[in-house]
Amino acid sequence: MIVPSMNSGEILKEIITDVNAVQNKADSITKNLRRAAIKSKSKTSFKFLDYKSPRKNDWVILLKSTTSYCSTMLCVHYLNKKGFNCLMVSEEDHFHHFSGHFLERYNERFLHLECISKLDLFKHFLLHNSVVSVESLNPNDMNIIRIMIKFKHGIAFGTLENINGHDILDYRTFISQEMVLAFQKEKLDSISNIYNEFCNGNSVDKKLESF
Repeated sequence: MIVPSMNSGEILKEIITDVNAVQNKADSITKNLRRAAIKSKSKTSFKFLDYKSPRKNDWVILLKSTTSYCSTMLCVHYLNKKGFNCLMVSEEDHFHHFSGHFLERYNERFLHLECISKLDLFKHFLLHNSVVSVESLNPNDMNIIRIMIKFKHGIAFGTLENINGHDILDYRTFISQEMVLAFQKEKLDSISNIYNEFCNGNSVDKKLESF
């Protein structure tokens, strides 16, 4: 079970130990979701599942389905000394970390919703921003790399760090596209082109990830 006193490496180890049981839970309910997609006008369906794992961790499972395939996104949320956190499991030993501060700025600068919890903010973000493009801002730094991340609703600034052989993309703060400063525009144009090409089905780039 994740507790506030754990460091990043200990939290990561706990999540990796837990994830197979969570994936099994997700797989057990995908058939019904596919049936719902077949019956819907849009031919797609989605479902959020709040799940307490056997190791007593709090997970959010997002299941998306079309008539031909189902996908799952597995995310654990927890509290530490800085408050609310979400960590999403991606492919190839990648993890995406979302701070409470990032979610607050996402709401203040884009959603503008009142009386909404950070968990619900995270679910909203996850549902609408499942593809991201990433650009390094200091590629020669071998320790913690500063990054800019482009997704449908805006831009995040954060870091890329390797912990125990796993890459962690840390979403630290959110800005709208209108807030980009002049010296940041070149980087934004680069990642926006990658993002748009992928969404249009024209290319797949190593700097782009799909959750």
